[in-house]
Amino acid sequence: MCALWSKAKAEETAAERNRRLVRSVLSDILDQRAKLRLTFDSRITSLRELSGALTGANASGLTVEISALKSASASWVGMSVSCYFRVRDRENPAFSHFYTFASRIESTQVAPNGLVLFTLSQPQTVEHAQQRRSVRVSADQNRIPALVVWRELSPGANVSGTPPLFRNEDRAQGKLRVDNISTCGLRLIVQNAALSEIGLKPTVGESYSFYFKTVEAQEDMEKTFLVNAVLRNLFYDPQAGETALGFEFTAEGALNKDKRLVWTPLRASEATGLNAFIFKWNLLDFYKEKRVDEGVLG
Repeated sequence: MCALWSKAKAEETAAERNRRLVRSVLSDILDQRAKLRLTFDSRITSLRELSGALTGANASGLTVEISALKSASASWVGMSVSCYFRVRDRENPAFSHFYTFASRIESTQVAPNGLVLFTLSQPQTVEHAQQRRSVRVSADQNRIPALVVWRELSPGANVSGTPPLFRNEDRAQGKLRVDNISTCGLRLIVQNAALSEIGLKPTVGESYSFYFKTVEAQEDMEKTFLVNAVLRNLFYDPQAGETALGFEFTAEGALNKDKRLVWTPLRASEATGLNAFIFKWNLLDFYKEKRVDEGVLG
């Protein structure tokens, strides 16, 4: 009997802790005006994600302002939604926590100011969210201002003395561009004429070496990378006159005291230090406000 009572008490304590966490996190969202990232089931709507602002939270539910929608019919009601967000730590504001919770849309309305409001059911639990390493983000020259590509550089190579396949100047001339990048790879789009010019016929399974520099001006972040990468996929498009090359990072390089190249296998298949840039760029891309018309429900 005592054992059953102790177990019930422990379960009640855990439940109460969870309710406190939910209340605390929702309070942080409101206080910090943190944006919510709402993700929907692709089988229900073709609109996969929306951004919203939590404007109220009580026992009856959460009120979320959706500025990207011009209208919202009752067809949204009952739809399941996953909410993703970031809040700053109360003790150390320089540190952030990332959370997610599951909910459903209970009702919709249009406020007097014309903004769409969703009422979401009160979340039962809030969980820590992890950023998927496979997330890819766009990579223009503001984000990657420097790029050099070689055929695979061997250990001990003199990097500065080895002629590359492409330099940053080639990118400025439109011969190639970085289409997207993740913590574990990147995708290049190369003009077919540029490949012919240097006599390069890429083959899946070949390895190449990259030097690139990443910059995030808003956070005053800057870092250089020297990586080996294997070509995992290739798409030749004669109509567009270009070839898409998908690479997976396999090792990162450094120069020893003799200025010779030393390769080190990647830990967790990710380029060290790149995740901070990918995560920031992913949030920036998502939170660019875009007004969209309704008519996406299927």
